[in-house]
Amino acid sequence: MGKYMHTPWTDSQGRLLRWLPVLSALAAESARARDKTGPIDLDCGGGGVGSNMLASLTRWQRVPLSSGARLGPYEIVAPLGSGGMGVVYRAYDSRLNRIVAIKVLGPSADAAQRRQRFQREMRAIATLNHPHICALYDVGLQEDVEFFVMEYLEGETLANRLLKGPLPMADTLRHAAALADAAAFAHRHGIVHRDIKPSNIMLTASGVKLLDFGLAKLSATTNKAVVAGRSDESTQSSDITAAHTILGTLRYMAPEQLEGRDADSRTDIFALGVVLYEMATGQRAFRHHSDAGMISAILTQEPVPMVDRQPQTPRNFQFAVDVCLAKNPDDRWQSAHDLARALKWITESGPGIKPTPGLRWWQRRRRWLAAAVIAFVIVAAVLAAPYLVGRAESRSLVLLPCTVIGGSDSDQAFCDGLNEAIAGKLAPLTLSNALQTTMARDAHLRGITTAVDARRQFGATLVLQGTLLREDDKVRVNYDLIDATVLRQLQGYTVSAASSDPFAIQDHLIEWAAGALALKLTDAERRTLIDHDTRNAVAREQYLQGHGYLTDSREPANVDRAIDRFTRALAIDGRYALGFAGLGRAYWQKYTVNNDPQWTSKAREACRQALEIDQHLSAAHVCLGMVSNGAGQYADAAAAYKKALESDEFSDEGLLGLGFAQEHLGDFNAAEQTYRRAVERRPHYWASRSWLANFYREQGRYQEAADQLRQAVGLTPDNASAWAALGTTYLYMGHYTDAESAYRRSLALAPTFDAYQALGMTYYRMRRFDDATTVFEQARRLSNQYRGPGSLGRVYYWRGRKAEARALFDIAIEGLEQALQVNPNDVSAHLLLAEFHAKLGHQIEANTQLLAAGDLSSNPHNLLFGAIVHNHLGDRAAALDCLERAAKKGLPKAELRAWIEFDNLRDDPRFEALLDGR
Repeated sequence: MGKYMHTPWTDSQGRLLRWLPVLSALAAESARARDKTGPIDLDCGGGGVGSNMLASLTRWQRVPLSSGARLGPYEIVAPLGSGGMGVVYRAYDSRLNRIVAIKVLGPSADAAQRRQRFQREMRAIATLNHPHICALYDVGLQEDVEFFVMEYLEGETLANRLLKGPLPMADTLRHAAALADAAAFAHRHGIVHRDIKPSNIMLTASGVKLLDFGLAKLSATTNKAVVAGRSDESTQSSDITAAHTILGTLRYMAPEQLEGRDADSRTDIFALGVVLYEMATGQRAFRHHSDAGMISAILTQEPVPMVDRQPQTPRNFQFAVDVCLAKNPDDRWQSAHDLARALKWITESGPGIKPTPGLRWWQRRRRWLAAAVIAFVIVAAVLAAPYLVGRAESRSLVLLPCTVIGGSDSDQAFCDGLNEAIAGKLAPLTLSNALQTTMARDAHLRGITTAVDARRQFGATLVLQGTLLREDDKVRVNYDLIDATVLRQLQGYTVSAASSDPFAIQDHLIEWAAGALALKLTDAERRTLIDHDTRNAVAREQYLQGHGYLTDSREPANVDRAIDRFTRALAIDGRYALGFAGLGRAYWQKYTVNNDPQWTSKAREACRQALEIDQHLSAAHVCLGMVSNGAGQYADAAAAYKKALESDEFSDEGLLGLGFAQEHLGDFNAAEQTYRRAVERRPHYWASRSWLANFYREQGRYQEAADQLRQAVGLTPDNASAWAALGTTYLYMGHYTDAESAYRRSLALAPTFDAYQALGMTYYRMRRFDDATTVFEQARRLSNQYRGPGSLGRVYYWRGRKAEARALFDIAIEGLEQALQVNPNDVSAHLLLAEFHAKLGHQIEANTQLLAAGDLSSNPHNLLFGAIVHNHLGDRAAALDCLERAAKKGLPKAELRAWIEFDNLRDDPRFEALLDGR
């Protein structure tokens, strides 16, 4: 079974028969532990919970504590209710002058053993200092009366609140995120709750609180930490409850609990899903009149969809809860942290909180209202069509990073390289099969490891996930094709072969993948799928390892390993053209890691050696184009990329690189046609629309850029990159609030340096300097890229912190000068250097860099930065000349008003004319 496969229950009678011996015990336990409409289980005191709780006290043989009785410094005020292990009282702490809640344990035959276990567990739980977990203050023993002291909470339990019906959706989402965060915090401290249910959740004025860790289980690590230094106690994971007892409350138990398997954090996630279902709908996820029926329902039945019971349920919240309620723990959220992040995003992202379609709210209205709504829907559908192009018929495939079981770094690299090889073979088939393929290296760079993340960041509808296991001289590789929208395995495939025969592994997997994806292939395409670039299996294995190491080239050691593997492959097969192309890429990545120019010449030479062997190899031309573009030799780059596209018209790298080169050569018509060609070739691929939008933005065609990016977001609404690009477009349009929202959406999906940097520049324009400082500092934590200190230096400059600004500008200048050693034609780098030198008062250096930037007229924002430099240098007339040219190229008035750099020009008639549009 694949990791995301929901295991069907095909032997329900047999599984129920296995449960018959314990049903009687379960019935007795669940009658005590099941929360009913009146009594509630408490692990924190709650005010205003109702007098019906007092009746439940008779269920316990308890130490009778009357009002005024004392337990150490605590004076009993009144009983509050009973819980799974004792009775809860309201009490007064005379030392700290505060009201607390005290739980007194009921009697037990194994009191001594339970006391030892109980106190150990409570001390561990006392470490849980979290705003949404009821705080444990103290543990005590007085005259054989065991008790522990907790914070006293004013409010009502969720169980009592649900008697009135479901919570408002906004409250449900807010409380859901808080509860998941509380569970994640407990899990990080090695504590599994095992009894999450509405009666163990308190709603207070300040928010929600998770209560009652009376059935909690500690991990071995946590338990060992608690008993450190004591050799007579077990350091295995431990329970408060005795062995072989039934834990938890039946209708919130996960299937693995019912089957007697160990509970882990995913057990809490299942229970939390049941609770969230009740919060949203006011009804139970699993219902039956008998315990046996309840067990069967949990093990075999899916709950009624929440939207059927609450039409205003957001789609993404429905999905989050469905994943919580998966029968197989492997199919659920694998950590409460991931669930909490998803719920927080659902809560905070306005566009994401859309109710699942439902018509009930207007069905009872008059006919004219129904007609108006229908007309509106028709018009909206027409208007929305460009943004939803092809979503129904298109498929988006992401290859997730490969998982290696018990292998070495080289095994991981081999598996990653195999992933890239499969993606490379599948990518050319996208035009005829409406399948968009995202390479595994893109998933690596964004830290995407799950189908959920692939859907959120790339809009994936399908994912391929591989697992490799090396067994002596054999390699076994398993691949699963997963539906990313519902997290179900569609197909799986396993191939075993000698480790010395990577061809067999690759060929079998590619043939299977083409079949599993239902690709319609010509005979020529089938032959291409199994073409081999070398006849030497060992050289091929070394190449795949090198290719795999380059999937995460941000790690310097990986780049060195890639160079080593490509070099080994070429030592075995000196005519391996693809090996030389790979080596050229590795050398270029070496330069990007350490900025040492010597690697650029090595990269270029390796690319040329590949072309000497095979002048038609697209990868070799792409290699040469990449180096030439990076060095600012745009004519050479354009020629190389055109050759690459002659050999492989489907090459994304070829189209993107060619458009970039043409743009920097000033051939804007050709660049636009190249980017449009990419969009027409893959109309359902968000990235090609993003490339075209970036081109439009650079040309000052902001509305066209925004149109393309809105379509990209329509294709992949959970795509962090698309939202960030849309944010930048809004920023250049002067729509700063929209830009902030788009960047926040992007950062909620995937925090990146570029998104933080851009959000900081948004706040800089809005003169929210405190916010800008915070965001720029967050960006610098993610990368040492020179733009970070330079942007932060701008803020300090205008806040009067000139010494700090100077130090930051010096850092940025050093980085920019290193970048210009490799690409002396980088206009943006010259302009930034000119600006920072001007702010430092270096007039000669600033003018030198401004001249080196060349003609700025093609880009309105380049002209804007030119104006900033001239203005800092005191050349008011030149600054206004630049701004007038920028305005003619489409620079929005908002950009003229926003920049603090132009405050000294506001009384100038020429500047006023620009703002007035004259």
